[in-house]
Amino acid sequence: MTQKRLSPAERKEMVRATTLAFEELSSGSKMPEDRAKQFLIKTREQATMRPYIDVLPISSSNKLIMPWMEAPDQVMDSPQGFKNPADYNFAWVNTGDNEVETFEVETMIFLEDNWKEGNFQGDDGWDTALGLLTQAFYKNMEEAGLYSNSLGVPIKQSELKKTGSTTQYIKHNARSKYNGWLEQMEEGVVVDAQNSDDQVGYMGEALTSWPERYEQYAEDLRWFVPPMFERIDRLNLTASPTALGDLARNGQFVANPLGIPFQKVPTLKSRPYSVEHHVLTGTTAATLDHKYLAASDLVLLPGDLADTATTPYVQGGSYTFNTSTSEIARTGTGGPASGATVKAYIRGLTEIFMTFPKNLIMGLTKDVTVTPWRYEPGKGTFYIIRARMAFTFLNKDAVVKIKNIKLQRKA
Repeated sequence: MTQKRLSPAERKEMVRATTLAFEELSSGSKMPEDRAKQFLIKTREQATMRPYIDVLPISSSNKLIMPWMEAPDQVMDSPQGFKNPADYNFAWVNTGDNEVETFEVETMIFLEDNWKEGNFQGDDGWDTALGLLTQAFYKNMEEAGLYSNSLGVPIKQSELKKTGSTTQYIKHNARSKYNGWLEQMEEGVVVDAQNSDDQVGYMGEALTSWPERYEQYAEDLRWFVPPMFERIDRLNLTASPTALGDLARNGQFVANPLGIPFQKVPTLKSRPYSVEHHVLTGTTAATLDHKYLAASDLVLLPGDLADTATTPYVQGGSYTFNTSTSEIARTGTGGPASGATVKAYIRGLTEIFMTFPKNLIMGLTKDVTVTPWRYEPGKGTFYIIRARMAFTFLNKDAVVKIKNIKLQRKA
């Protein structure tokens, strides 16, 4: 948003108004309903996948309000003399509460005392306060929506705590309460690229796997991809000694593989992390779901990893990892006990997905609280934002995920 130049008096008034807005927002109490609605609207505006993701309200009963439940197999003309509309397969719109589980989440933003100077958004203090809060809130929540896993997501202690260990792991509690979109996609249509860089091959398989019942949305389909995927695709096009390659080199060509445009998602990683649980008994091998991994792509931890900093099991010491077969096994020397559940923290190959606009849903409660915590050494304030959220789809079977993509630049 372009901000007009302010006079010293106007700047002083904006600082005062913004300070008052933050004081009202960060009382630690539930936001007033009108401000909560503004928070929801501002959060929608921050979406990096906007307009391809929808942010919907969660009701006071902590249920996600879904406007559209499923696309119909057919739309029927009203038959003569029917008794009960529920007996027929109509398209229908749900205006009530959908039973989607919600979770309490929190995130933090740190603002130095002098942040107000030159960081105004919009025309009043409320625009600035809500803009800064929702910008930090949405970025964290979009990543949580993509990568959360109810099995429990590990994270190096140093990534959450300044004095934490750089080699030991703890459970990332905020990312471990539910399954995010990428994990939920595993329940639907999944295409395995099998470590291939044949884009036409795996994208073609995704297209032919697209459910015919959603053909009315086919013109709106998008490939949701990490920025690096789009960048390497563009570089590979420039290497082509063709007219198309010339256009790409001059920045005059936008790729639409198989007629479907790319939608870059900054929070999508080119090498995403995921979690698997396996029970290791004796020295019998267990096979990972993820394939085509290098030895360095696997970290093995106790399945019940919690808040205590934990050293990973030693690969080649307490367990073995066969990268050819993706099998892990106890050696019997230290490490997990026989029959114990282990947590495989995996850096997998590239994943992308295909769907139509507004099919990914982020639910956000209007019961939002913001609590300040003064931090004198840093001459600033932490603002802790708490809310309830949900991550789901309008139509889960209308998403096709492609995994195990070999991402490489061609000569």
